[in-house]
Amino acid sequence: MNIFLEKYENCRDESTESLITICVVGMITSNVLLFAEEQLKKAQKIGNSARRKKVNDALYGWLNALRGEDPDRVISRLIFLGAGWIDLKQDQIDTARAFKLVNPYYRGGDRYECAYFRDFFLNKEFDCFVRVVDKSKMQVHEWTRTKERSMTKDLKSLDTHFQELRQRYKPIYIHESSAAATAAGNGTSTSDYVLVDASVTHREQFFEWKEKRAMLEYHALLQQRLDAIQNPKTNLDLYVFGKLRPVIIPEIEAYALKELFIDEAKIERLRQFAPPEALNFRLLPIRVLEKGDVADRFISEYNGLMGIRYFA
Repeated sequence: MNIFLEKYENCRDESTESLITICVVGMITSNVLLFAEEQLKKAQKIGNSARRKKVNDALYGWLNALRGEDPDRVISRLIFLGAGWIDLKQDQIDTARAFKLVNPYYRGGDRYECAYFRDFFLNKEFDCFVRVVDKSKMQVHEWTRTKERSMTKDLKSLDTHFQELRQRYKPIYIHESSAAATAAGNGTSTSDYVLVDASVTHREQFFEWKEKRAMLEYHALLQQRLDAIQNPKTNLDLYVFGKLRPVIIPEIEAYALKELFIDEAKIERLRQFAPPEALNFRLLPIRVLEKGDVADRFISEYNGLMGIRYFA
């Protein structure tokens, strides 16, 4: 699965946004064919003529391929329309059913849904978030970016619940205003617990908070590196500045970089120029959180690129 996803993750069609991802789970071919015919009818109503033609052509080709298959065959398949497809393994079928993947899944855009399905099918590492909902109950949420499962626990057995969770998760994320925060960590973050200082009631809010927290840590490290430039004792030959292709990429190819701070918007171009095996250094994507912050200055004053070498 991962090899399949890597093959298509850099495909882009920003002009017409006509790259279509489809996933069907346990459907017989004849029913998939009916679904494809329905999508073709919808596609004929697309206003943009260039996008309409691309989507129509891709769906028509898929229809012809389906008509050549046994109508009673059961299909479980991830399809990047017009590009390629892969049959799902049993554990992936089980995952789709357990986490109630929309079936059939259909989405169009400027790229195939590689990131979504890499997380959905391959990511087995869940984050655990706990919050107290009333005086007697707490909710335990287990989340990845695309999957979730939740359970309600009795607060009377709080210590037992946390002992069980600690065996499975490190850290456990706890809403800081809940009674669970005090019971678990005496109101402070530890290596076992991280307090969430934001209103979080669903998965998207949690990952927005987690991303911002990580970005603030990157900002702090970036500020340290920039401050060091002003220190006369710093060996400036360790720093690499410049454009991606003529300056940074040769350093990467020479395996000379220890760290690379990079404007988040340039990450895609970096991955196009450098093979995955060459990205064996600490990669720190930087995004502006508010006007005038260190990321804003870094992007405007340093072109959003700064490498740190192992040796001068």
